[in-house]
Amino acid sequence: MNNKPLTYDSLKTVIQYMDPNTRLLLSSRIPSIRSVERAVPLKIEKLLIGNHYIKVNKTLYNYGIFKTDCKNKPPYKINGHAAKDRFVCDVNELLSSEIHVTKREINSSASYVIERIKYTGNFHKAEESLREFMFGKRQHAVRVDDFDIIQRCPIQMPCDLKIRIKTLSLTDNVASNLEVGKPAANPFQSFLKM
Repeated sequence: MNNKPLTYDSLKTVIQYMDPNTRLLLSSRIPSIRSVERAVPLKIEKLLIGNHYIKVNKTLYNYGIFKTDCKNKPPYKINGHAAKDRFVCDVNELLSSEIHVTKREINSSASYVIERIKYTGNFHKAEESLREFMFGKRQHAVRVDDFDIIQRCPIQMPCDLKIRIKTLSLTDNVASNLEVGKPAANPFQSFLKM
């Protein structure tokens, strides 16, 4: 049996045709392939950025602040929806709090924590860090068929992000500092504002 590792070019080809979520998982778990993963185009059918979650195709990445000093109780979420349809991002409880990033397939009820980050009082910095890991430092533009933004908090995308979008949908109440770069002759095949 031949146990030779893949050559650089072969590995690029294999990674290019992988599911984007598998690519992100491998890149997070195997730092030695991270530069190869970012060297080939990332193609996503549906990308949704919502209130404290990112959905890539059929996988949901959810992040929240959890209280972790509970004796005899599992950690519980302390940020999220509040009264009068208000969304609470940061909380004043810095002691024994963590940001948990969970991953769940849409057709599954099982969810598991893929990252724990100590909460330092700025929840949006953790969101930016996740977006930077997923979409930053790429040699090619990320290709997205359908890109929906429904997040009410300001969106800080990686400064080096290059993205090609077929359809962009925004909700009316999106607060964003997302800048659209120099427009091409036809930057979007379809633009929807809901």
